[in-house]
Amino acid sequence: MQTRHSPAVGTLTTVRFHPTASVMMAAGMDENISLFQVDGQTNPIIQTVHLEKFPVVRARFYPDGSTLMATTIRSTSFYCYDMIVGSVTRVRGIRGLQESYIRRFELSPDGKIMAIEGTSGYTHLVSLKTTELVGRVKVDGKITSSAFSLDGTTLYTTSNSGEVYIWDVGMRRCINRFPDDGSNDTTSIAVNDTYLACGSESGIVNVYQKDSCLQTHIPKPLKILKGLVTSVNQLAFHPSGEMLATASSQKANALRLVHMRSLSAFSNFPAKEKKGLGRPQSLNFSPGGGYLGFASGQGKARLYRLKHYKNF
Repeated sequence: MQTRHSPAVGTLTTVRFHPTASVMMAAGMDENISLFQVDGQTNPIIQTVHLEKFPVVRARFYPDGSTLMATTIRSTSFYCYDMIVGSVTRVRGIRGLQESYIRRFELSPDGKIMAIEGTSGYTHLVSLKTTELVGRVKVDGKITSSAFSLDGTTLYTTSNSGEVYIWDVGMRRCINRFPDDGSNDTTSIAVNDTYLACGSESGIVNVYQKDSCLQTHIPKPLKILKGLVTSVNQLAFHPSGEMLATASSQKANALRLVHMRSLSAFSNFPAKEKKGLGRPQSLNFSPGGGYLGFASGQGKARLYRLKHYKNF
């Protein structure tokens, strides 16, 4: 495993890899979105898009890589950057959406739906094709995180009451609901074809067999991970399904990699470095799993090469 550093780009909130090109995006509160060519050596910056008076809270690539979407702190507007043409478009709100701002969102892997985490427990479903509100679902309490299944047909949401909701996106209905084992406040969620992972305010991460979460109202975790001691706000499965990254932005160096076959953390990561990792704000694996990128909380995007995986 090798580590590289990108140039400083302000207080970062989002790090994401492009789905098809060897490009990493870093965006933050300095109103900039920076794109880096990932070569594993110097990782040069290739473009910076400045969004005037628009500190970026969250940014995501469309699943096909054609567009980059960004939201800010308190606004119902969001920006779309056309990666092909190089044009920036400001979308000034969504008709029918009764929220004071659009901040946290996820895009379905099939490229059809934008799920916006709203207030009063609502998640709003917006068509990416027409930018129209097409439905909404609701949890009891406050929504804390959301994640789509890999095929985009199912949406998983968590609440501050420690419950997990599983939604049929097409039917807009709850197909299962269960308490996250031992959690009073589930803060993050990640899912792949085999596993579902939930992070909590206490730092615990529960790993479930995904099928059991669909079939029973009280699934039992395969493993309770206790490597973190502060609120878990970042979870990501490696594309191969062989690893799970867990992180907390509340504590320096609070980033762990878990081997899924043994359900144990890698003892050699994070390696001891003079300046440490900072407080990880956002993390993402590249499409082929060869890289791990995250925002360090020090104004830098950190990039790790996972040598076991040959593809970007």
